Amino acid sequence: MRMIALCQKSSWRYVGLLLLGLGGISITARAADSVNVSFSAEFVAPTCTMKVPSSVNFTANGSSLQSSSLTGEGVTAIGGVELAFSNCSNQSFAAAVPQIIVTGRTVRLGGSDYYFADAPTLATPANGYGVKLSVNGQPLFQDNSNIAVTGGVLGGGVIRAKAGSTVTSLNGTVLNLTAQLSCGSYSPCSDAPSHKLGEFKASVTFQLAYE
Repeated sequence: MRMIALCQKSSWRYVGLLLLGLGGISITARAADSVNVSFSAEFVAPTCTMKVPSSVNFTANGSSLQSSSLTGEGVTAIGGVELAFSNCSNQSFAAAVPQIIVTGRTVRLGGSDYYFADAPTLATPANGYGVKLSVNGQPLFQDNSNIAVTGGVLGGGVIRAKAGSTVTSLNGTVLNLTAQLSCGSYSPCSDAPSHKLGEFKASVTFQLAYE
């Protein structure tokens, strides 16, 4: 942040007249001319480049899954989901705390938890499935067993940084999220209402913000 103060010197017609007498001291002065002061500031937002993979597969070779394998917490994506940070700098708010806003369509699958899942289409007809995203054991971000806490078309949640983490501390680091594909509380998956097999898709947006 740069703050610039533009000041004009005041012009006094009379600096003052000092009268000394036996009765004491008196000071008289003419009022000063008006003084105009202009304050301006430029705020530069913290910046950081966040790289996220364009797609995540739940099998090593991208092969199909059997719904019978989606028991309990389901299938975990190999290697997780890596969010890489680079070119991070902060020219204005030194104490700005980073957070990642995660949005996407979310649904409940038989329980209280929300899962990310796109609406079924002709190309991606699978229904009754969802992806749970979580954070655990990361050096700069708080643990979160399920990032999605709100439902709907713009559901999702927030990944919060730990106390002391700053924008610049993200530079050159990687945040690894755990991604699990499951049927939620439905077991078998076919118990889910309107259950349908086929290709599944969940679209999730990650937006870096600051508090």
